[in-house]
Amino acid sequence: MRVVLLNGKEYLSTRDLIKHTIEKTGKSVVQVWARVKAQINAQALATHKFKGSGEVMQDVIERREARWLVRLLTGEAAERNRRRMLDAIC
Repeated sequence: MRVVLLNGKEYLSTRDLIKHTIEKTGKSVVQVWARVKAQINAQALATHKFKGSGEVMQDVIERREARWLVRLLTGEAAERNRRRMLDAIC
């Protein structure tokens, strides 16, 4: 999972967090993020361009708020992976 330090706070890639929690990629991750983004504290979000393929701006979430995002994700894979992801975030 990609992590970046912005303004003295650790931020996690929302794409990576969702991908590893729901065990899906691509369009599925984008659709899930579009569905849950409105339920996240906007002040906990930022954008960042990670190095590597694509190098596009993407949403990142403060580590402290990432726990809330993991709890919002639904489905069998999310249920199965929730504890592991919450432990990884801490």
